[in-house]
Amino acid sequence: MTGWRFILITIVLMKTKDSRVINGQVSPDNLNPYYNESMEIEKRLPEHVLPRKYVIAISPDFQKDKFHGSIRIDLELLKVSFYYSNVTVNDLTISSTKLYTKKSQTEIQIQSVFPVRKREMLVIKPYRNISLGEYYLKMNFSGRLKGKISGFYLSTYVDENKSISIKFDILINFMTMISLHYLLLCRKLAVSQFEPFYARTAFPCFDEPSFKSIFLIRLVYSKKLFYHAQSNMPIVEMETMGDDNDKTIAYFEPTPPMSTYLVAFLVSDFECLGTHMNLLNESKIPVAVCVRPMFKQKAAFALNITIKAMKFYLETFQIDYPLPKLDLIGVPDFTTGAMENWGLITFRETQLLHSENDSSCTNMRRVSLTVAHELAHMWFGNLVTMKWWDDLWLNEGFATYMEHIAVDFLFPEWKLMDSFPLYTKYISMRHDVKLRTRSVVKRIEDLNEIEEMFDRISYQKAASVIRMLEDTVGNSKLISAVRKYLRRYQFRNAESRELFDILGNTTQATIDIVDFVRRWMRFPGFPVINVRRDKAGFQLLQRRFATSRRFSETIDDGSWTIPIRYVTSRKDGVKLDWFLANYSCGNNNVLELSLEKSVDWIKLNHDSIGYYIVNYTEDAWNVFGNLLFYNPSLIFTLVVSLIIFTLKLSQALSAMNRADLLHDAFLLAGAGLNYSTAMNLTFYLMNEHAYQSWAVAMEWFGQMNRLLHKTHVLRRFRRVPCLDIERSLQRRPRPLPEDNRKEAAKVPIGEH
Repeated sequence: MTGWRFILITIVLMKTKDSRVINGQVSPDNLNPYYNESMEIEKRLPEHVLPRKYVIAISPDFQKDKFHGSIRIDLELLKVSFYYSNVTVNDLTISSTKLYTKKSQTEIQIQSVFPVRKREMLVIKPYRNISLGEYYLKMNFSGRLKGKISGFYLSTYVDENKSISIKFDILINFMTMISLHYLLLCRKLAVSQFEPFYARTAFPCFDEPSFKSIFLIRLVYSKKLFYHAQSNMPIVEMETMGDDNDKTIAYFEPTPPMSTYLVAFLVSDFECLGTHMNLLNESKIPVAVCVRPMFKQKAAFALNITIKAMKFYLETFQIDYPLPKLDLIGVPDFTTGAMENWGLITFRETQLLHSENDSSCTNMRRVSLTVAHELAHMWFGNLVTMKWWDDLWLNEGFATYMEHIAVDFLFPEWKLMDSFPLYTKYISMRHDVKLRTRSVVKRIEDLNEIEEMFDRISYQKAASVIRMLEDTVGNSKLISAVRKYLRRYQFRNAESRELFDILGNTTQATIDIVDFVRRWMRFPGFPVINVRRDKAGFQLLQRRFATSRRFSETIDDGSWTIPIRYVTSRKDGVKLDWFLANYSCGNNNVLELSLEKSVDWIKLNHDSIGYYIVNYTEDAWNVFGNLLFYNPSLIFTLVVSLIIFTLKLSQALSAMNRADLLHDAFLLAGAGLNYSTAMNLTFYLMNEHAYQSWAVAMEWFGQMNRLLHKTHVLRRFRRVPCLDIERSLQRRPRPLPEDNRKEAAKVPIGEH
């Protein structure tokens, strides 16, 4: 049976102009004469060539700020092809490329190797056809460590804990002494950051998330610098090599099947604070937080959060963490907040370190949420990975949602889920309101579009929709569906539609839950519901929200199925009704809520869980303003008024409902609602002690401050919020509890 004529091994060349192959391989002057840039090459790697295993040896050279390595990729050819098969590389120099049959170990002669720059692919063309079966590719390569913060790169720090005593010649000037002192204290480390497509800058690979494979990694480094190596898996063997036995080879255990962007390695002099964690199968694995030595005492909090959050996730998902260890690494130079490399999670130091003595409670929350987010990825993203980047929300949306669930469980006194919209919905809506916003699931056509997916839509909006889904179907049914999803696709890839199907079969909701979720994930923007009173009760009209009136007239309406949870002046609990999408109605997609005439007011979107905003009539906004406001100038009734106000407000509208009214009013003000409506609502803030309303108000006050910059009304505007804040703080100081800090740092720890 005949096979390939060409093998396109896409070793992604992100900067192909800098990539070259020596000795008959890729170089700008040695391109295949039959190739030109107009040749039609698929944008994605072909699915009939599968990488089954990588054996990677890589050695950083800290003196030359370079690295070199070798790789063997075991391949399986699934069907006959007379075109190309792909591997990816970028910014690498390839010095040798050889292809072998796996069974007979026979070398296959290669006619030419050349890059496809516009696709970042390396094409390998054999002289003869190749049969179906198993093969392996061997390559030697080298690259640069310096000048980047992605791929395999160099990071530095100054070790301020080490004191150096050196006798300098009296003729050495002061500046030379300072420079030498800095060089002696400056420490280097080599670390990786491969998401979304930077693995190709460190080693030749099939750099797409769907190509899961097993990785055997070997790191070679100098013994003289007192370094040690870490990767996704534990070290299984150490070996000394070199003319003076000055190098160490660390051999790591093989990984489970995983995507290239999750591969990680580190060569450093970091110190670790560690303990052990219990798994569901009652075995224990080591867990450690590794940082530069001077910050070791700040690692205890993150270690404690890791142990507790992992226990929560294990019990929630009922699927064991499949790796034999878990390390969290603080990196001095890091481009993102953190990265969920399986078994070797990397963090920006500010997202990982916390000191009981000099760090704020805000830092406690930031570290807790970041750690919980990355740990959620051990299941969402690592165990089950999206097939392609257009479904990034399967990773990031669930991790964002679960981080809040986990931290709310660990610190119930923070009441984090009571403020969930503050950290997700309200943030994403400020981006989602834009004319050119995108849908959560977006078709990715070009490599340059991938990094744009790491935004508020994939994270905060997706998390908000998941929260709305949970409120609709119930927590137990959602978790049941999630467990089925994780079990069915573990060590594999999944798409949105496969999760939708599981949700539909598991939740058994009264509506078409698959259509409900699909619409929210595939339509851009969000709806505004206009409410007005009629003879039967209240009439609701939905349309996509837009700050531009001209834009709002050109978009389709009635695209969403919306769960309408509401409360009324009757205080008879939270009600649910469904606003079903209906394309045929056009601008007349209306829902009638039949309520008695005795109902004075209705507040839609209870606790702001739904991903939509609500616009009321002017009379209704005034009713809410009166409901929230009391007259502080009546001194003799101040105490009585405060008591009545507090009781009335807590019974009528929850803290998040009050914040939601402020948020919607200010957002609508940017689309034509009078700003006086929004500002009138803020007058009650002098009596507001809940965090949620103040957080919303301060965000919009900041935006208005920038809007009114250099205008004559700026000074008058600034006075009102300041007076309200001063009165509120003077009347009821609320010190934050200190017990959280002490308890959070308690964990049995050791060193390794």
